Amino acid sequence: MARILLGVSGGIAAYKALELVRLATADGHAVRVVQTPASQRFVGRASFVALSGAPVLVSEFERDPAHGAFPDQSPAAHEPFSHLELVANADVYVIVPASANTIAKLAAGLADNLLSSCALAARCPLLLAPAMNNHMYEHAATQANLRTLRERGAIVVEPEVGRLASKGEHGVGRLAEPARVLAACVQALAASAAGAEGGAHSAGSSLHGLRVLVTAGGTREPIDSVRFIGNSSSGRMGFALAQAAQARGAEVTLVAANVALATPAGVTRRDVVTASELALACEEEFPRCDVLLMAAAVADFTPAAPANGSSRRPSASVWSSCSNRRATCSWGSPRSATTARRWSASPPSTAPMPSRSHAASSPPSGWTRSSSTTSPARTSASMSTPTRSRSWSPRSARTRAARRTTSPRRRSNTCRVPARRRSPKRSSTPS
Repeated sequence: MARILLGVSGGIAAYKALELVRLATADGHAVRVVQTPASQRFVGRASFVALSGAPVLVSEFERDPAHGAFPDQSPAAHEPFSHLELVANADVYVIVPASANTIAKLAAGLADNLLSSCALAARCPLLLAPAMNNHMYEHAATQANLRTLRERGAIVVEPEVGRLASKGEHGVGRLAEPARVLAACVQALAASAAGAEGGAHSAGSSLHGLRVLVTAGGTREPIDSVRFIGNSSSGRMGFALAQAAQARGAEVTLVAANVALATPAGVTRRDVVTASELALACEEEFPRCDVLLMAAAVADFTPAAPANGSSRRPSASVWSSCSNRRATCSWGSPRSATTARRWSASPPSTAPMPSRSHAASSPPSGWTRSSSTTSPARTSASMSTPTRSRSWSPRSARTRAARRTTSPRRRSNTCRVPARRRSPKRSSTPS
């Protein structure tokens, strides 16, 4: 198991760092926590002490009772500098959440608190999990700072898209789930260990210095604002390729078409919808890549002129063929057998429903007599215009007439108390 140094900066997402500590300790990892003063406004140090089982430090000037040791280590005999001893004993340093202010400090090389001082002194893998408002995350300064940190070797666990802290705010900037952050830490540890064992040409860093472009998912070609032509590609193959390439040290750009999977740690993601958007993204990224892996499922056809708004369903006049078992619309949409049986080839009729006087007489005009064994009569003229079949029989007419004359029983809203039964009087004379 590994030793994980966790840095917690100020932000509403700081409470999720508690879950990360719980998951890491449950997997057997040893965890130490350093906080910024602003993070204590959201989560107190006592919570981290209880979950990690080790002291929590906020300032580089406070004394560390554990002398920089992790829970699985024995404290040093001397009292070292906390920001130097902690990162010297750590196998990985992860900052969750990484606020915009902290990211800017790390990119500029500032060391004005314990968290940033540990980042400058760390020789182990550094992971950042940004969490902030979508406008702050998408700002050019924040994106430039993240690019700078990536170029220096830092691994960025991309934020998710969803509901943000501010009321009504929705977008990118939501902190990645703790389980995903922990998986990124384990992956970084595995890559670091493989690189240390085999050197620069080991399997863990065989793609170091290469830029890999991966496409994944399935495109959607809109017919109108509601319907589209697409496929059921999940994008898992492309995401697995991107994750494997990143684990081997490559700088990976992932172009995802309608994929709901979480972005692998350390991978830059671009979301697209249609085939034209996918082609444009690949044309922009291809000149900068060394390897191209195309795993996306691209649609074979695209509508020439997508309709604005939702297209209305066709009327009965567009039905091209009808039968008792199946009806097919002229634009290719099959109807179910139940719906098809409601359509027959009887000629259109505007005759009224049969009255009670027809209960025992011949069927009225526009109606055909039917039985349980024969289907409604069809004529050559009836095949031209499909309409609803209206069948008549003396028995069914009598049944409908009886139902009209009989008033249905209505339920009363009042509560009726059942009458109390009287017990039979007992005889006063002895038997």
